[in-house]
Formats: sequence, structure tokens, C-alpha cells
Amino acid sequence: MTIRLDDSVDGVANPDWVLHAARRGGSVGSGRNVKAGEPDHASLRRAVLDQVLAVKILDAHLRNRIQLMQSDPTDLSGVSPTEAALLIRGMAAAGHADGGLQQAERARLVIYARTAPLTEDARCDILAEIERPPSIESLVRQVETPRIAERFYAVSIAVIGRESAVSRAYLAYLAIRLDLSNDIILRLNRENDSRR
Repeated sequence: MTIRLDDSVDGVANPDWVLHAARRGGSVGSGRNVKAGEPDHASLRRAVLDQVLAVKILDAHLRNRIQLMQSDPTDLSGVSPTEAALLIRGMAAAGHADGGLQQAERARLVIYARTAPLTEDARCDILAEIERPPSIESLVRQVETPRIAERFYAVSIAVIGRESAVSRAYLAYLAIRLDLSNDIILRLNRENDSRR
């Protein structure tokens, strides 16, 4: 069975397509038809080269994805006002996990609120909520997509870190409530450690 690169979902070998092709056990072909009588080793060579190319495309895609994800999760300049408000509330809830905000945590949250894309009324509401954030349960119920769940966890860890036992316990509970897989948690923890 030959699978053509131009039959993939987006015209190139995206990770889901490559994984699907590998599971089907087919060889990854360039779409060229093999002429009758053409030596078998030539088609084998083409299939191997095509597979190597597919692996290189996948590797480049994953490297680019990792570089994009390593940006600072607390930079809220590119998110919607609703998402920015939810993330700041999540950071405030994380800061209160050990019983109260430390002065450095409060100062960072105020900066995030002031630089977030919020209306002035929403900004005032958020600044007031920093001292008394909603419960983590009500916040988690507002997380609607896996992407926002990852970001919610990432901003929480950026605020409180993983140094104290209370922080680690809070983050473990948060990961369960957000339904994050272990590999995502490990990646987000590693990215946070590399930024500190």
C-alpha cells in the first residue's frame, strides 16, 4: 500500500497523518507510479527516501511547535479579554493556594492585569479579585478547551513555582481537575523550569 504525501490532511506530512500512516503499516510514497518492469530496488529506494523525508518533516514540525510553546505563558497580549481574565484569576487562585498572596506574587499579578487586553471596568474587577479570587472549582469549570487548560496550568506554575510542598500539591490537584495527561504536565513543568 502506498500513501501519497499530497493526500495528507494539509498537503504535507502533519503529525497525525504520519502517525496514522505508520499505524496502517503502509509505505509513504511520493505519488509517482512505478512503471511495469522497473527494478524493485528503485521503488524500495524511493519509499525509503520518502519515509526519511516524512520523518524530517515531522521532526521539523515538532521542533517548531516546542519553540512556539516555550514562550512566556503569562504574556497575555495575544489572547481574548475573556481568556485573559480567566488566566489572571487562575494565577490569583494559585497565589492564594498557600494561604495568601506574597508581596512579589501580588506585584506580578497587578502587572499582568494592567498589561492584559481588558476594558478598564474589567481591569478594576480583576484587580479587586486578586485579593479574593473565586474558588478553583468555579474557575476550572470555565476552562473549555485543552489549549486553555494547558495555559491555565502553565500560568499557575509560573506564579507559584514547584519549590514548596503546598505548590506541588496544588499543581497536582489542578492537573487532575484540568484533565491534563502526564506528558503534558512534564512538558509544562520542564518549560517552566527552563524559564526560571
